[in-house]
Amino acid sequence: MQARCSFRTRLTKIKGIDLYKQGLWNLALRYFSACLSEYPDDKASALMLSRCNDFIENPPENWDGAVAFMAK
Repeated sequence: MQARCSFRTRLTKIKGIDLYKQGLWNLALRYFSACLSEYPDDKASALMLSRCNDFIENPPENWDGAVAFMAK
């Protein structure tokens, strides 16, 4: 069972999500990495970190903060 994350970690994740939505993936990944350093099993932070890396390598055109899933 995963321990509940600290208040500080929650704030860190919220800041990462805010930066992600703004398209500032290089900054956002630092926040998600910080969350993972404290809670390595945090699947949400791992997913967001992976998305940041993907978007840094292949930035989407006309970013609006949404991700469209094309397959099930």
